[in-house]
Amino acid sequence: MTRSKLHLLLLITLVPSACIINSDKNDGSSSQNLNKEQIQDSLKAMVNTVFKNSETLNLDKALSPFITNDEFLFVSNGQKLSFDQLKRNETEYFSTLKQQTFNFTDQTYEVINDENAMAILIGTSTAIQKDGFTVNTNMAETINFKKIDGIWKIVGGHESYVFDTSKK
Repeated sequence: MTRSKLHLLLLITLVPSACIINSDKNDGSSSQNLNKEQIQDSLKAMVNTVFKNSETLNLDKALSPFITNDEFLFVSNGQKLSFDQLKRNETEYFSTLKQQTFNFTDQTYEVINDENAMAILIGTSTAIQKDGFTVNTNMAETINFKKIDGIWKIVGGHESYVFDTSKK
């Protein structure tokens, strides 16, 4: 599947579900005051910081923009995770790593209204484990944002990875 077809498929399947987030407050009136470019730039900076902190293996900083309560929902390769489950999985994974890098070939940020937004990321990652084993992946990730008390937070999302492992 080409990148553009995958991107279109993600938009078709994920945008309708993202639009219902907090739909009781989505009356259309607040969306008139959006400065979408500023919001998109802010969210892109947040996401880039999350992944840069992941590359330096600083999990606490990488997870700092995430909400930690029961509203959080993340799906990783078909597995539904709470924040605590995600943190536990990532802690275990980070403990095996020597280094990792991410390269995004496509990033799309959609502002749904002044309280909800989403990002769709497509790219690759390379992880080198402490034992020297290298894991290369193609990845697609969707991140859902909600503005809480005036601050954008990550409230959930979805990631899928296609693994290509080789010993280096």
